[in-house]
Amino acid sequence: MRLKPFLAALSAAVIVSVSSAMQPDSQDAQIATREGRWKDALVLWEKLGNLHPNDADVVAETGWAELQTGDISSASRSFSRALRLSPDHERALLGRSALAQKQYRFDEGVKWAVQATKAHKNSADAFRALGDAQMAATRRPDAETAYRTAVTLDPSDARNHAALAESLRARGKVADALGSYRMAVKLDSDSAALREGLGRVAMAAGLYGESASAFADAIDRLRRSNPDWKRVDQLTLNLIENLSKAASGFAKGSQTERDLRGANNRTLKLADTLALLPEFQDADPVLNPVVGQRAQAWDLLGQACSAELAGLEGDRDQSADAVVFREQARRAILAAQAGG
Repeated sequence: MRLKPFLAALSAAVIVSVSSAMQPDSQDAQIATREGRWKDALVLWEKLGNLHPNDADVVAETGWAELQTGDISSASRSFSRALRLSPDHERALLGRSALAQKQYRFDEGVKWAVQATKAHKNSADAFRALGDAQMAATRRPDAETAYRTAVTLDPSDARNHAALAESLRARGKVADALGSYRMAVKLDSDSAALREGLGRVAMAAGLYGESASAFADAIDRLRRSNPDWKRVDQLTLNLIENLSKAASGFAKGSQTERDLRGANNRTLKLADTLALLPEFQDADPVLNPVVGQRAQAWDLLGQACSAELAGLEGDRDQSADAVVFREQARRAILAAQAGG
């Protein structure tokens, strides 16, 4: 199992500490790096590199931006140059590790990360990167150990808990993975990626109500800024599946009413929010069938949640209607995916 893309992105976007003399000029570059806007980051770090050609921090961060924008050769040169300027430079060592992984040289990736942990024994970032390298090399027990060290060194960083959760899930330790993801979400409640991870692990644990709520929260966070609607569509299918399993499980006694009620209330609130989006309100099913199908799906999903909640109050006919509405919503999302 290779490193999950969203965890790899979280690991890459670390804010470097730059020389105090150049901090004002570097703020925009640091922000672009943190937000994963790698093309912007590359332009900004290169500009700083022209002003500070012998600053290892700048050279290493330029290498990271080059790596993330696909310029492997330039990244390799930048990391090598940064290490000549500062032989134990943490970001350059970790950049070398990430670069090796990109080239499927996984053992080499581990070697560079190990070197970083030896040079920076108190760095949670270094140990998390070592865990990433070991996950890429399918050394899952070693990865778990590295991630646990990262958590110990910096328990306040959600990325450490999320990375540990992924390694635990890969080893079949679903209950432990669930606890780690819950902690990650508690520490960083705004991350859609962490909510998505929690949803997948909760689903694996058979906690369908919690999973549905987590997927709804992930969608809510994604929709706030230029959402990737294809990703939202897939999360919506996951949400519908878990709502259905939660309802079915409740009928069989394996799911709690509290979780089922909470998931439907959360999804209904999200459906009402999405209904107010201008693109949904102005959707023309003829001119833009994909948006029209997506808007229809969320309208149906809102109706499904209202019906399910009415069913929990004793109206069995409403519970049956919820099943129909969820299936219609699922088909509308599938149609949007096919058309997009």
